[in-house]
Amino acid sequence: MDSEGLFDFAPYMYHVLMPPIIHYGVAHPWLCDALGHLNTRNYHAMYDDALFVFLAIIGCPSGAGASVQFGFVDVRNELEYFNEVAAGAVIKIQSVVEKLGKKSMTVALRMTAIDDSITVSSMKAVMVCMDMQSRTPSIIPEELRTKINPFTAGPSLPDQ
Repeated sequence: MDSEGLFDFAPYMYHVLMPPIIHYGVAHPWLCDALGHLNTRNYHAMYDDALFVFLAIIGCPSGAGASVQFGFVDVRNELEYFNEVAAGAVIKIQSVVEKLGKKSMTVALRMTAIDDSITVSSMKAVMVCMDMQSRTPSIIPEELRTKINPFTAGPSLPDQ
């Protein structure tokens, strides 16, 4: 069975037991600081790229065109650093939706070094669904919620 078939067969188990890889990156020397490891601001950039990929995977519209009715905005990001990422290291970022509320979701991301599988960093992002015309928080559309559910780590919870 190919991975697409596995996803169709058991989406909850697939994403919880093997969170999808949504980004690969390289700690190029020009992204590193004077100590020779990935600079703090570049961790955030990699996580930001990963979240754009995740939103594309779930079918969230991107871009700023007039036809875009809703989108997600970050309202909180929490980053933790566990190990250094040296210049030249290749990383991957995996994600799972920890909480899915009426108007927001919390996405947990983990950055891992490819060569030794050590977790180097993690981030939690709270993202709010926005009506792009009124620029106000909006209820996550049901068709999008259906696409997000397979990526959740448990049952959906109401917004606090």
